[in-house]
Amino acid sequence: MKKNINIRKSVDRGGFKNDWLNAKHTFSFGSYYDPTNMGFGPLRVINQDIISAGQGFGMHGHDNMEIVTFVTNGRLKHKDTLGSVATISPGEIQMMSAGTGIRHSEFNDLQDQDLKLLQIWIEPNQQNLQPRYQDLKIETIEKVNGLTPLATEKGQRGGLRIDSDADLYLLESAENKKMEFKPNRSGNIFIQVIDGEISAENFNLLAGDSVAIEQSQDLKFEVQKNTRALIFDLGK
Repeated sequence: MKKNINIRKSVDRGGFKNDWLNAKHTFSFGSYYDPTNMGFGPLRVINQDIISAGQGFGMHGHDNMEIVTFVTNGRLKHKDTLGSVATISPGEIQMMSAGTGIRHSEFNDLQDQDLKLLQIWIEPNQQNLQPRYQDLKIETIEKVNGLTPLATEKGQRGGLRIDSDADLYLLESAENKKMEFKPNRSGNIFIQVIDGEISAENFNLLAGDSVAIEQSQDLKFEVQKNTRALIFDLGK
């Protein structure tokens, strides 16, 4: 039985825009503050960013946060104080465990097109861990029933290991289909739609929409063709 379903439509998100960045915030972030949307369990930030050609975020620091970046269009150039240098394209996933502290830059590596990505912050389950950086091709992760475990606490099926009470899955469907998701943690599920459409008894989600569901034993839903979404299985 599900209870406490909170739907957030794309148009209701916060935002920030300047001459090179157009960002939409699912939760409070930066200058956007909404006391009713401070996160969900350990999930703290989902930002949908459009970064102009050749532009980006200069070197800056974080600590005690798990930071996942999912590129949807374009190519991301990453550098950090661990010595990591990488370019991330669609079909790849990047994560930093900031731990005791890490500085990094993230730039659009192309000079002729926008970079589009989702940046996700998840609170760790331990403080002051050793910082680390990971990236990999999503196709190398074992997919089961249309779900790919991008980042999990134990790095199941070849996904990234995240030091948090959270598992992150990528849903991809090229056709209309019925699906079911069974959470392994507290029953708290969060869905952020990237493209397409997801519907269930209590909600209908389009691109940019999200839903937070508390205490769900399982979630049955339908997806339309060419749908992508991020599904989070969260602790409290």
